[in-house]
Amino acid sequence: WSKVMPDIKDKLPIFSWENLATTNIELAKKFYQGLFGWDVTDIPTGTYVTHSFFSLHGTEVCSVSEIKEKQRKSFASQWVPYISIENIEELIGRIQNSGGAVLDAISPIADAGQTTIIKDPTNAIFAVWHPSKNARLRRNEVPGMPCFHELMTTNLDMAGMFYVKIFNWSPRAENFGDITYIMFDAENLNVGSMMGVPNQNFQPRWITYWCVQDCDRSLRKALSLGGKISKTVEIIKRKGRYAILADPLGAIFGIMEPVN
Repeated sequence: WSKVMPDIKDKLPIFSWENLATTNIELAKKFYQGLFGWDVTDIPTGTYVTHSFFSLHGTEVCSVSEIKEKQRKSFASQWVPYISIENIEELIGRIQNSGGAVLDAISPIADAGQTTIIKDPTNAIFAVWHPSKNARLRRNEVPGMPCFHELMTTNLDMAGMFYVKIFNWSPRAENFGDITYIMFDAENLNVGSMMGVPNQNFQPRWITYWCVQDCDRSLRKALSLGGKISKTVEIIKRKGRYAILADPLGAIFGIMEPVN
């Protein structure tokens, strides 16, 4: 990281938004407000789903929506990262030809563009977003903001080929202590990472890491609010101290205290 990442004004496929899909929006809002100090703005959506935005010091951070009742058997509470792209129809064709699946029809997001939900060949879920304006890589070291994206998958080769093919990301191996990551770059800009999980019963997923000032303190706060530990505090060389948590409804996310 740099202290503040530059605005990305070209057409790179980058992570540029996060949405929490949850089965209990009020409980989720209470948890994340208590953990990160986010403010909440509720958005009227008629009879479709309840939708709210989290913000920090007047800047929108992410959104939260309630999973529709009929979808809850197949779609658990989870964070869904959004990757901005230039042409959503053309990308969907590449996704389907590369072993991925489109889980929803292309839908408009008010005046913000178009989106749809995707499942990669290893069953990790993410969203693609064709923004109506230039997207920004929202990654910095301000507590409460996203600072890292990591794919945990049971098949590195299959997942790697998929993301390289559909987004034209460049993969490179990098060691952090005893852990080897595959880093994804777009025109020399790191946009995310990938690591393998040997347990074949593991559900592959993208994990959004949120910047915190003190990892241990934030971990204790999360537990006091009803969260659970998925992975205890560890250190990634040159990155910082981190932990992986589950919120009270089971959505997995990470917290990271960056290296000074």
